[in-house]
Order: sequence, then structure tokens, then C-alpha cells
Amino acid sequence: MSSLNDIRIFIVLFFISIHTYLAYSYSTPASDINYYSNISNNYCQAFYYNQEFNYSDVEYPPLTILWMSIPGLIVGPASFNNVQWLITFKTLYLIFHCIIFLSINNKPKNNLLPRIIYTLSGIFLLNFLYDRQDLWLGGLILFGVIALIKKTHWTIPLLVLAIGINFKLVPIILIPLFIIGGIANGLVKQSIFTRKIFWVMSKRLLIIIGFTLLIFLPFYLWGGDGTLYFLSYHRDRGLQLESTYSSILMALHYAGLPVHVGHGFGAYNLESPIAGILARLSPFLLVTLILYLFYILIKYLLYRSRIPQNYLQDEKHDKLTLAQTYPQAFITIAIAILLGSICVSKVLSPQYLLWLPGLYAMLNYDSRYQKISGYLFLAACALTTPIFPYLYYTEFVHDSSGYSTWAAPTPLATILLLSRNSLLVGSLIYLVKSLGKRKENLSISTL
Repeated sequence: MSSLNDIRIFIVLFFISIHTYLAYSYSTPASDINYYSNISNNYCQAFYYNQEFNYSDVEYPPLTILWMSIPGLIVGPASFNNVQWLITFKTLYLIFHCIIFLSINNKPKNNLLPRIIYTLSGIFLLNFLYDRQDLWLGGLILFGVIALIKKTHWTIPLLVLAIGINFKLVPIILIPLFIIGGIANGLVKQSIFTRKIFWVMSKRLLIIIGFTLLIFLPFYLWGGDGTLYFLSYHRDRGLQLESTYSSILMALHYAGLPVHVGHGFGAYNLESPIAGILARLSPFLLVTLILYLFYILIKYLLYRSRIPQNYLQDEKHDKLTLAQTYPQAFITIAIAILLGSICVSKVLSPQYLLWLPGLYAMLNYDSRYQKISGYLFLAACALTTPIFPYLYYTEFVHDSSGYSTWAAPTPLATILLLSRNSLLVGSLIYLVKSLGKRKENLSISTL
């Protein structure tokens, strides 16, 4: 036990030291910091001097714009675009990241794998940790899931999720999971298809919609219709160069399919005769995947509810929610939904992987399939950084043949991207298989 404690202390110290270096001393290639600084500058000028801020110039939701502008609001209007702004920006990120790490660092007590996966995935994604907004989103999702599986009031996880939705629309796909997870065991003793359960779920759906709109309303009253610009921006985006679909098309290029790289909506996209079809198909594939994952979850819950166990028969158990009773199942499905959305979306930016390390660190890894999924995800993170930014502008975007048109990515780019995306898909498959192994003890919390 003493050696385990020593290792845990070492991991904590290593995490703090390496991330202090990454936050303050490491220079990120292809950084977005200057872009955020300019947004913060414009936003704070509008805030301090009662000027209009044009949301239509920025592709981020209003809450994200406020979030990235907080360093400017802290240092004041005289400190825009200088070292003081940058230090404040990085310090806030580092503090938040340490809070995330400490939230998952103490459980399960005798399993170091979650801590190792979380620590290494962050090191592998070093260029995105303190240079993009997705670390914040990953933390919000993690805290929402923690609130869901802990003994908190059912409104708290819904409120945290509503904040995440306003920060970036992605967590909206987790709404059904949070609603189902908040249902008390006593309501599902006989059947999950009752009027009472339907009423409870409908009520909570209205509550989270209300939370989301109330958070958004002040921004809309200040900024008007421009605050909705981010919706049309992301709707009209093309097939981003690093997406799963792009990696398949890149491979088919060597079988004769014409492809080239274009630029639009602030990103490089893969263009081919069928790229537009795949981009329009991606939302339907996402919905299909999510429905399948909820089918797996409900099937699992129904199976577990039929197992005669003494601890399931008392009133105390009836008051627990499904997520509190089966935390590992709900964490697994939460990861699968987010990972699936990354795999089937038309856009796969490398920083999206930051949504997942905290949730992966909440798994107890008592299933062989969970371990394989974690290793595959870690390998995907390791391949991501070479893809962007180090090889991006030599192997993926190269040989300019026009103002915004480039030749097809090289064979090396194709191999790397196809391998990385295959690892992500494989991680998803093994994660779902871990829930299907009903003999595994996934219902007993070790959190």
C-alpha cells in the first residue's frame, strides 16, 4: 500500500510540474492564443465602453466568447494583448486543469491505470491543452457526469450540462442520458414504460431546456440575432480534413477517387465528388449511433434489474437513481456517445479528444474490454499530435495549386490519419463491448 501511495504522490507531482511547464514555458506551434486575445480585446472594449460586439465575426457560442474574455475582464482594458493578459489566461486554464485532475485522482484507490491514461493523454495532446477551449468543455462534461452519479439533487447535473451546451453545442447529445440517469430505481421496479416515468422525463427535459435558454437569454438580449451565427457557421462547414470520412476518401484516392484539399470556414477540408454527400449524411449516422447506444444501455439496465440481489430490495435503493446505482454503465455510455460523435462527425478537430480523458479516468477498468478501449484511446492521442501540427503543413496541406486549393494528402498522411481514426473507432467498439459483457461487475460503484 505504501508503494502505491508513493506512486500516486509521484503522479500528482509529475502532473503539476509538467503542466506548469506546458502552461507557462512551452510554445505551442500553430497557436490560437493571438486569435483569442483579439476576441477578448474586442469583447472587453465593448463591455467597458458600452460598445457593440459583433458576434457574427466569431464562430464560437456567446458563453465561450465570454469565457475566453475573462482574462481581459480581470486585467482591465489597459492590459489587452500583453504579457499580463497571457499569464492570466494560462493561469486560469492551469487551475481548472488541476481541479479536473484532483476530481478524478483519488478513486479507485488501488488502480493506477485511470491516472496514467489521464496524465499521458494530456501530455500527448500538449499542443491543445492550454491553447484551445476544449479543455474547459471536457471539464464541464466531467463535472456534470460526476454530479449525475453522486448523491446530488437531480437539477445540478442538468444545470452543469446546460452550461456545457451553451459553451459548445456538443453536450446536447447527452441530454437523454442525463434524464434517464436521474430516474429513481423505485420508478422502474415494474416497467420503464409507464406514464409516471414519461411525465418525470418530460418534466426534466423542460427543465434543462429552460436552464439552457435562461443562460443564453442575456447574451441574446445584448447581442441580438448575431449570437446565433455559430449555428449556421457549423451547419455549413464542409468535410474537415481530419474526419473519419476524409481518411476513407484519402485511402480511396489511391484507388482512383479524385480528391483535393480546400479551405473554408477557418479550416482545411477534403473535397471530392462524394464529400458533400458524406457531410450531409453525418448527422443521420450520429442519431443512429446514439439510438443504438441507448438501446444497449436500456437492455443492460433491464438485465441488471432482474438479478435478485438483497441490496436492491430496500427503500434506500429505491431512492437511488439509475446513474447512482450503475455509475460505470452511465460513464461508459457517456464516453461512447461523445467518442461516437467524434468518429461520425464531419468535423474532427484534434482538440476534441480533450472531451474524453476525464471520463476515461472515471472507469474502474475491471473489464478487459475497458482496458483495451483505454489503451486504444491513448494510442490515438499519441498519433494526433504528429498529425497536427507537426506534419500538417507538409503531408496534409502541400503543393498549392491555387489560392485555396491543394493537392491530395501524401501516402504518409493517409496512413497516419487512417490509423488514428481506426484507433478511435476501435476504442468505441471495445467500450460498447465492455457494457455487453454482463458478467462483469459494472454496476457496483468504486467511485
